[in-house]
Amino acid sequence: MHLSVINSGSSGNAYILEEGGNRLLLECGEPLRAIKQRLGYDLTGITACIVTHEHLDHAKHVASYIESYIPVYMSHGTKRAVTERYHLTNMQSDRITALDYSLTQIGAWRVIPFPTQHDAEEPVGYVIIAPSGDNLLFATDTYYIKPRFRGLKHLLIECNYIDELATANYEEGYIDYRYYQRLQHSHMSLDNCLNFLGANDLSKTRTITLCHLSEANSDQRAMIDAITGATGIPTYIAQRGAEIALTDTPF
Repeated sequence: MHLSVINSGSSGNAYILEEGGNRLLLECGEPLRAIKQRLGYDLTGITACIVTHEHLDHAKHVASYIESYIPVYMSHGTKRAVTERYHLTNMQSDRITALDYSLTQIGAWRVIPFPTQHDAEEPVGYVIIAPSGDNLLFATDTYYIKPRFRGLKHLLIECNYIDELATANYEEGYIDYRYYQRLQHSHMSLDNCLNFLGANDLSKTRTITLCHLSEANSDQRAMIDAITGATGIPTYIAQRGAEIALTDTPF
């Protein structure tokens, strides 16, 4: 598999997963033109777009994706919230497929949604199974992940902030109390990310990619060092424009 990062963070989120000419879009928080530009205006092979929740930086451009005949999938609660929030017509809403928490075939891909913890209607993460059988866990905008997993090959997981940095920024007045409190109950800290990784079987994991980093409350080098130090697994940052090969080569 190959991961193209259109953008990752509070300004907008969109990714392209590709394997053997099959493309799956993750999130529609960036304009479709950004996807087109990255793909050289060749939308061949795009199977669908899967969405985690209704917030602007993840779902703002859902209508344009629908109007371009890209199938869109999300949870039942997210579909309700997206329909209301973005004033979708009945025809537009009808073209969104609501997913249950079960294995779903989407073209050559398969996805398994699972619940996440965020201040949204029904946020989810996904285990994504590529046409080859390779897999990736995608989890963003969640301060905690309850399910436990085995056999994960690749992870695209939020690591939004470092507790000590966020606390220092709050105490020094750079962020207000409301933002500081929301951060702790809606986004994943480095410590919680490490706890999740430690609670799961990573014996088959080949890459970890950290996404949705806070501009003010994160430190890329410190996060990479902490994750690689704890797991021994090559770790990357999903920053705008990044191209990341999700290989199955043993490390």
